[in-house]
Amino acid sequence: MNFIVDASAWVEYFDGSKPGELVRNIIENESNTIYTNVITIAELSNFFKRKDRYFSTIELSTICRQLKLISSDGN
Repeated sequence: MNFIVDASAWVEYFDGSKPGELVRNIIENESNTIYTNVITIAELSNFFKRKDRYFSTIELSTICRQLKLISSDGN
């Protein structure tokens, strides 16, 4: 299946929250294709900065391994 994952879903995923468990099941299921807009990466970076949390290369590489990026024009 195809899923578009937005910034709020990624936050729940990285926080390990209850809603994040559902997101984890979707993201980590290899039969799913995950799409995220490139702007979401900037949103996540900003979110982590506002929370005084470091948006690490580990988190960024996790995102990039799991998804196909789409640009703001849909390509």
